[in-house]
Amino acid sequence: MKPWRIALLALALPLLAGCGTLNRATEDKTQLYGEIPTGLGRYLEVRVAGVEDEELRAELLGAIRREFVRGGLFEGVRILEGEQPGSAVASELRVSLEGRWHEQIFDLFEWTDAYVERYELAIELVDEKDDPVLAGHITGIGIDAVSDPDYVDRPKQEDVRLAALHDASMKMSRALRQAAGARVSKVLESMPQVKLSRPLGLAALGFDDEESARQRQGPILLHHLRRAFKKLHERSFLLVSPEEIDLALEREELEDFADVEAYKLERVASHLPLASLLIYGNVEVVEGGVRATAVMVDRSGSEVVREEASAQGLGAVAVVAIKLARGLGKKLQELEKAN
Repeated sequence: MKPWRIALLALALPLLAGCGTLNRATEDKTQLYGEIPTGLGRYLEVRVAGVEDEELRAELLGAIRREFVRGGLFEGVRILEGEQPGSAVASELRVSLEGRWHEQIFDLFEWTDAYVERYELAIELVDEKDDPVLAGHITGIGIDAVSDPDYVDRPKQEDVRLAALHDASMKMSRALRQAAGARVSKVLESMPQVKLSRPLGLAALGFDDEESARQRQGPILLHHLRRAFKKLHERSFLLVSPEEIDLALEREELEDFADVEAYKLERVASHLPLASLLIYGNVEVVEGGVRATAVMVDRSGSEVVREEASAQGLGAVAVVAIKLARGLGKKLQELEKAN
């Protein structure tokens, strides 16, 4: 080998050795196993170990609370301290911090700078009987490959840290969300469609939550009810857009439906010319599940039919919505046949 090539190689080797790669820094070691039952309760208790930094502990718990309460997986999250015993009616998530790493790296091969923060966590989810349903290892990764390395200050580092914790929390809940989605799809596919003689315009207005509710289930139920009507009664109902409905409710200053009077609903209907029927109701969290009532009225605000439904476990809110849509459609079909 020529002397000048040897010299160049000698200069390059230390440089290469000092350059971390993005592939190494962002390697995901997540591996979970278990079979998720759909009958988990409505509340989750969380126990965290191995985190001495109180600020980090609070941020991790906050990320877990947002992820597991979002979308109706659980009604609420309770934090367990030390050896504090858990509830007999709640599932428990046990999280242990095994490692934390953060560094400003330069990837020679990608020719880019990046600030990376990662967490290695061991988790175990047990049901109300303390039987394990999900366990394994989670890697949470946050990265900023956009900012100039000279300007990755403390606030930006905090953003990356929060992103890494959120990434870990999403991976924890993914299996539960998949189990809930599979259950909802199965229930939806098992429901027979309802066919009316002619399509009817339908405006799903909203559902009231209990005043003491920790998490608002009404908007989630409303979203799933609209989807269920599209799936179960595609040719029987024409759904008024949510934007039109929100504008009509705003014009009439109607924010809840407790003891709503017929004339108020009639005024809302006056802003929705395509709606032949309106739906509103309420939803409440009961022990281990969700229960809701839906009322269907005509354009004058007079009740046509009503339906009640309840469900427990993962995906309970969506299952309740499907049951309501099916029940209301079936009762309308029976009314049509009777007339």
